Formats: sequence, C-alpha cells, structure tokens
Amino acid sequence: MENRIEELERKVVGLEKQLVEKNKSASCIIENDMAILRKCDGRIIFRLGKI
Repeated sequence: MENRIEELERKVVGLEKQLVEKNKSASCIIENDMAILRKCDGRIIFRLGKI
C-alpha cells in the first residue's frame, strides 16, 4: 500500500514538473483517497484511482 502511494506521488510530481515547464500552474491534492492534479482555475487535469 505504501509503495503504491509513493509511486502515485512520483507520477504526480512528474506531471507537475511538465506543467511548470510549459508555463502553466497546477496543484495536487489527495481527495477521497484519490490523487487529483488541478489547474489553477480548478479544472481537473489528471486523477489517479483510489489509493
């Protein structure tokens, strides 16, 4: 379980870096046991399944 969480966190960090490189901002939150990457306007970019 812990390995899965670490793997998901690494994927999200990689996606955040890609967005920063493209001059866009985003944030990652854990909501309802799912990692969600959102743009600054609130739109969901990427959602990882239940942890």
